[in-house]
Amino acid sequence: MTTKVYLASIKPLEDKELFDYYYHLLPRQRQEKIDSLSHSIDKRLSLGAGVLLLSALDREHIDITNLDFSTSHNNKPCLPSCNIFFNLSHSGDMAMCAISSEEVGCDIEKKREVNMNIAKRYFLDNEYNVILQSDNKINAFYRLWTLKESFMKATGLGFHLPLNSFEIYYDADTPKVRQKLSPKSYYFTEYFTSDDYAISVCSESNSFATPVLLNLSDKIL
Repeated sequence: MTTKVYLASIKPLEDKELFDYYYHLLPRQRQEKIDSLSHSIDKRLSLGAGVLLLSALDREHIDITNLDFSTSHNNKPCLPSCNIFFNLSHSGDMAMCAISSEEVGCDIEKKREVNMNIAKRYFLDNEYNVILQSDNKINAFYRLWTLKESFMKATGLGFHLPLNSFEIYYDADTPKVRQKLSPKSYYFTEYFTSDDYAISVCSESNSFATPVLLNLSDKIL
């Protein structure tokens, strides 16, 4: 299965009627997560990511009315009842979902001014030098950050995996990873759909689809 990516702005969810419409379609676990969040923007982001997942599964002809969500031993959400792996991310006012028949991780980050000491602290020397040598250091930083986080999420370890324990590098501008964590092969893609966001996906599958931008105002479920 080709790894598929879905994106949506969560701005339409500022409408309470639309928010409630989608909220009541979500599984109980996602509703509880939304309820636990304090800020309205975080609730909308969590809701938007959950809606994208349901829409992605529905497009794969999976019954979304009785989903059996569970977590791996590293607390990564999973669907043991079907051969689908997924990952969610959100930032700014955008939500993201990636699904695949292989393990997958994704990350979206809204670009902001960044203290390069963060890169120096958490990135390996070669990665940090890529940023320093770039004409656009903010873009370079967020490209590497999202690539690294997508890999961490694809492994299932997330931030239990230290950022300096593996290296992202570019081979003719194609992102790759040097790592000793696993004998598995990992593949990356980046989506340049907006100047305001960096978007990366990592998967054990080397086939990636063009991202699909959905409009939540259309009641996609």
